[in-house]
Amino acid sequence: MDARRSFLLPFTLLSFSLGLIPAGCASFAKWNGQQVAATNSLIHVHTTPKFASGTFENGRTFTTPATLILQSDQQTSFTLSKDGYEPVEVQLEPGLNPWIWGNFLPIPLPLFGFMIDANHGGATTLYPDTVDVDLEPTSGD
Repeated sequence: MDARRSFLLPFTLLSFSLGLIPAGCASFAKWNGQQVAATNSLIHVHTTPKFASGTFENGRTFTTPATLILQSDQQTSFTLSKDGYEPVEVQLEPGLNPWIWGNFLPIPLPLFGFMIDANHGGATTLYPDTVDVDLEPTSGD
């Protein structure tokens, strides 16, 4: 009976631990229920006044308010503009996703969750994740 128990305990712990592997903490928590790949970040852009144009360096455009899906590991910038207002350039920088630290909670095999996040892109996110810009009127020359 003891030999059987000594075999079942490690097997049970291993099975339980392997069940946790697919869920790296940052990959799971990063998207708050959104259907977005872990390699991407959701960026919310708001301007006052609304309906400003946003233009990326590659020519892609959007209109505010907007929710953008961008690659988490690449620095990017865009310009917000509207007739009668000064344009504003916005820089987004990749940084460490704070949810990555959830992998180090006292659960079995936290290194696996960290490796999943690092491998699937959940370890990084873009900052800031919310952009609120008050556009300034142009001076009447």
